[in-house]
Amino acid sequence: MFQRSRIGVLPATSSEFVGRLAQRERITALIARGARLITLTGPGGIGKTRLAIETLRRDVDLPTRWLALAELDAETAIAELREFAPRPDGAPHVLVLDSCDRLVTALATELADLLEADPALTVVATSREPIGWIDEQLVPVPSLDPAQALRLLRIRMELTGRTAGAGDEDDDILRRICAHMSHNPFGLRLAAIRLRHHPPAIVLHEVSGDAYDRRLQWSDSARVGVEARHRDIGANIAWSTSRCTPAESILLQRLSVFPGGSAGGGADREAIEAICADEALPAASIESTLDRLVERSLVIVRLTGTSARWYLTECVRLVARAELHRRDPVEANRLAARHLQLRRLEVRRAEGSALPQQPCVVTAQPPVGAVAAARPEPDRWGSLSRAEREVAVLAAAGWPNSAIAVRRRSSVRTVDAQVAMVRQKLQITSRAEIARHLPAEARERMRSEASARRETARS
Repeated sequence: MFQRSRIGVLPATSSEFVGRLAQRERITALIARGARLITLTGPGGIGKTRLAIETLRRDVDLPTRWLALAELDAETAIAELREFAPRPDGAPHVLVLDSCDRLVTALATELADLLEADPALTVVATSREPIGWIDEQLVPVPSLDPAQALRLLRIRMELTGRTAGAGDEDDDILRRICAHMSHNPFGLRLAAIRLRHHPPAIVLHEVSGDAYDRRLQWSDSARVGVEARHRDIGANIAWSTSRCTPAESILLQRLSVFPGGSAGGGADREAIEAICADEALPAASIESTLDRLVERSLVIVRLTGTSARWYLTECVRLVARAELHRRDPVEANRLAARHLQLRRLEVRRAEGSALPQQPCVVTAQPPVGAVAAARPEPDRWGSLSRAEREVAVLAAAGWPNSAIAVRRRSSVRTVDAQVAMVRQKLQITSRAEIARHLPAEARERMRSEASARRETARS
């Protein structure tokens, strides 16, 4: 059922509020100027609702009413909106419409009528995308900065009964966990729940962003006070992707072949067109489709004075990649081959040895020979099976075979044989030499496993 507060009463909150001073000041200033519609936008779990509550409670001294829309259908939401009549005294007042995402189209006309009928009303909306009113004031809600994210993670850990260590190594691991979760408060809450029963190094390994990433299996253990869309990462992102058009869904899935997170630098429009465009998704439509995905808070755009680069957060990328492989594994492999080919060309250009450019022809299939050209050159690491790679990383991180057997639910004899096979295929005489054969992604995981090993040894 809907939740509508009494005048002057806002939903209760139960934990410390971190950051957001600039956004609070902007919202307060807009209300003071008499702005009619202020929409707080941003991805799921970024803290839009909490920001609205704290700003109105701490900084705004006006009668306020609250309507939670997440669980309402369009008909019920419109009926409830029509109940909000102008104040008899004509004094300024505020109406908060929380979680407008799925009702943007249905509410737009009713909201415009309400604003026209009540000149003293300011509507504060929270939504993953703009409502679209002509004089709408947008207040983007960004991720926390690294220091704020670390502070919030520690606060959430304390709520679970787990106090984080204060050493430099612990801080470094927690900072890296925060970064992998894009400094998103919702992701940090799930990470804190995971940290209740697992050491930081293990949790860091679970958010590696590679094939071993397990964050999509995390869930919130709270039984009260958590809406269904905020119980796990998949449900949180599905709340947004369910509104995508077919073209938007296809492009979002194809963008998952690019590295996730801001650290990867993002991709420019030319690279996205080269990888993602075909007859089903013409190059001419890429830019407008990207814009719509940015509006839906599914894609992030980094703007400078002269350029734009787009990227997915790690969480969105993992969900989109899983959807792509589920929908069409052949297409997923084809896109990966295109991306690898593009990366090689970029490296050659950077080294000044690129071949002369040829006109680009966008087709449904890669150019003849492109897949073959994009295949990795034979290497010793590539000769290992998936299980052997897993064992190799753990061995390089210092885990003994007996511990590896426990981790992999295998026998020591099996692990002994796998380590021997790794040494044979890598053509080395000692397990100490494994590390120099690890690719960059595996080296990052090796460092996480080494930290986990030290954590285990101390406990």
